[in-house]
Amino acid sequence: MKRSSRLAAIARVQQHREQHQRLILLEARQQLDKQQALLKQLEDYRAEYLDLHSVKGRRASSLPALSNASRFVASLSQAIKQQGEQEANAAEIWARENQQWQILSARGDAMDNLVDECRREEQRQGKLAEDQEAEELWGVARLYSR
Repeated sequence: MKRSSRLAAIARVQQHREQHQRLILLEARQQLDKQQALLKQLEDYRAEYLDLHSVKGRRASSLPALSNASRFVASLSQAIKQQGEQEANAAEIWARENQQWQILSARGDAMDNLVDECRREEQRQGKLAEDQEAEELWGVARLYSR
């Protein structure tokens, strides 16, 4: 078995690893997008609520209503903080998976280049062997033609 064939088998395994990592990266990106969307929804909801509450605040509001609104906003702010942490964790996971994919991709490219180089060398060696054989046959033919 030629060296290029053995290396090509290893390159195929490397390619499967890269494809698998690409799927993991895609899943991590989807999770990050989901967490970012949830965070944005919560922030938008809080902004809308505060805008609505400030409009209501211009009218006379009761103390219990203001107290309830304040607790709700505090609770919403805590949820936003927690969601921000989840978004940060998802971003960290995505970055780690992206780095792993880039490493595997670079290894795959290097392996493909090595396989190509081996094939070129094998072709060169094959051509050289053919040329030497042709020269030997030509030499033998010249000896017999004398």
